[in-house]
Amino acid sequence: LGFISFAEELVFRLIAPQLLQSALGSIWAVIVSNLIFAGLHYLTLRWRLINCIAAFLGGLGLSRLLQVSDDFILIVLVHGFFTFLNTPQPPTARTKAA
Repeated sequence: LGFISFAEELVFRLIAPQLLQSALGSIWAVIVSNLIFAGLHYLTLRWRLINCIAAFLGGLGLSRLLQVSDDFILIVLVHGFFTFLNTPQPPTARTKAA
């Protein structure tokens, strides 16, 4: 989960907004980057639309947190925390009665 949080934050909070900024401006670069972030959750994880909207809004919050704090590690930790909370646990194996 830590690696996923790091990789997603690197791509969607740092790289994508910077690549999009010259064409779209700062605000739209952040919005489009977070739309892509949420859309990929829909396509890869088959999340319901409401969960993807929450991912979009959460991504906007993480973008704002990065802008205010200028602390990349902080946003990775926050993302990791919410990923941990939202990751389902695998079912446990049933023990057979002897």
